[in-house]
Amino acid sequence: MSQTVLIRPLPHSTPARASVFYLTDNEKKIDEGPTSQDSELKVYIRKTIKRELDLGNRHFLLDLSPVEWIDSTYVGIILSWHQQVEREDGEFVLVSLSDRSKEIMRVAKLDHVLNVFDTPAQAQKYFAKKSS
Repeated sequence: MSQTVLIRPLPHSTPARASVFYLTDNEKKIDEGPTSQDSELKVYIRKTIKRELDLGNRHFLLDLSPVEWIDSTYVGIILSWHQQVEREDGEFVLVSLSDRSKEIMRVAKLDHVLNVFDTPAQAQKYFAKKSS
């Protein structure tokens, strides 16, 4: 059975890190990384997505609640993760964006490309509806 994968950047971590969870009735932490100072967060997340796609998981949430705002570089990285998941017939959505990040997405006209939800629960309902 396919799991929903939640990726959440850790606020104020140096180097940048993220926690990865499976969402069922609650969050089950499965990983945290990167584990090496030599590995960048964007590479860690790309590898995590690949691993989870290889396991058959097709629903991904990027929880940006710890992030105050995203810049154009981060937007490009998010789009590459989105494309990586879509190539494998998966769904990649964003949750818990700050108002500032939502505005950046709107101005860049990406609010029509990426699905954005206020909470992981709303994204889960979206996934369930798409699967039925």
